[in-house]
Amino acid sequence: MKIVASLLAAALLAAGCGGGRDATTCAEYATDLREVIASTDSADELQAFLNDTESAVARLIIDSRGGPDARLCADAVLDATFTIADREFGQIGN
Repeated sequence: MKIVASLLAAALLAAGCGGGRDATTCAEYATDLREVIASTDSADELQAFLNDTESAVARLIIDSRGGPDARLCADAVLDATFTIADREFGQIGN
């Protein structure tokens, strides 16, 4: 199952669906991140996406500082972080 999830996430990232780095607004980044969360059950894949897009999301937050759009990025990253923790916790028992 992990192999299937890995291949799916890799295909999404390669196709630019959920690439994150190409997002021009926090709303786009948040949408990309939600797609990655929905498309994989792997905490590692989700963490890899966050690591890969860290600079891009920081730039988006800085560019939209003070505006409501910045909150969309921050909320998406926070949601992903909790999702990673939940998935890792779920794997402990398996």
